[in-house]
Amino acid sequence: MNNTKKKISTRDLAGAALFTAISVVSTRFLSLQLTPDIRIGIGPLPLMLVGLIYGPVLGGISGFVADIVGMMINPMGGAFHPGFSLSAILAGAIPGILMKIFIKDERNRLESPKMNTVLLLSVLIIYYFVHLVLNSYWVTTFTRNPLTVSMVRRLPKIVAESIVCFILLKLIIDQVFKKLEK
Repeated sequence: MNNTKKKISTRDLAGAALFTAISVVSTRFLSLQLTPDIRIGIGPLPLMLVGLIYGPVLGGISGFVADIVGMMINPMGGAFHPGFSLSAILAGAIPGILMKIFIKDERNRLESPKMNTVLLLSVLIIYYFVHLVLNSYWVTTFTRNPLTVSMVRRLPKIVAESIVCFILLKLIIDQVFKKLEK
């Protein structure tokens, strides 16, 4: 049995920290807060990039750190809720998990023909399960609105954000990271 563990390099940690900081800034300062429970923005995008580039562990850690630091800097919407931390962890970890499932070749992973599948599944799972279902549930714990009401109110935002996020992820992967890997 081969018991080798991949260590996290300083370079990977610094890259993940940079994306985490971008997520905090884009979530807390560059998003549009429509109502106390509906915020429009691209804050999860940098967390998804951490998962895609550095793997599910750093993606999940980045999500957790972004949520905690963001909450300490600018607590939009009130008190800390651990459910939203779980959602942030999943937003970073899911793309990394899907990369490990669908793309085995570590060297050319961003150029893999399966990359579009990973991107699409990541966006669908994160936006339609994590953000629509889980986050709507977390919102119901403090608004006392029924889950279906919360989901219906949030659905247009989720649809718009998921489309924008997929397009931006695709552009970033195709135009930036593929060139950096060469």
